[in-house]
Amino acid sequence: MSDERHTDAIAEPWLESDSGEGDEAAASSPEPAFEPESPEAVLAAVEAERDEYLATLQRLAADFDNYRKRAVRDQQAFAARAAERLVAKLLPVLDDLERALDAA
Repeated sequence: MSDERHTDAIAEPWLESDSGEGDEAAASSPEPAFEPESPEAVLAAVEAERDEYLATLQRLAADFDNYRKRAVRDQQAFAARAAERLVAKLLPVLDDLERALDAA
C-alpha cells in the first residue's frame, strides 16, 4: 500500500502539500501590475504595421504588373517564332508551285 501512495505522490506532486508556507509566500509577493500601453504607442505600432502591409502590397502589385508584361512579351515572341517557322516551311512549297506554273 505504501507503494501506491508513493506512486501517486510522484505522478501528482501538486496534490500533496508539505506545509502551507509556499502558498502564503506566493500570495504575499506582489504581482507585477499590468500596465497597458499608451494609446499613442498602440497607434504608432498599428501605423507601422499598416505601412509594412502597404509596402508589401505595393511590391506585390509591381511584381504582378511585371509578370503580366513579361507574359504578354513572351506570348508575342512565341507567335512571331511560330509564324516564322510556318513561313520557313511554306517557302519551299511556294517556290515549287511557282516553278510548276512557269513550266506550264
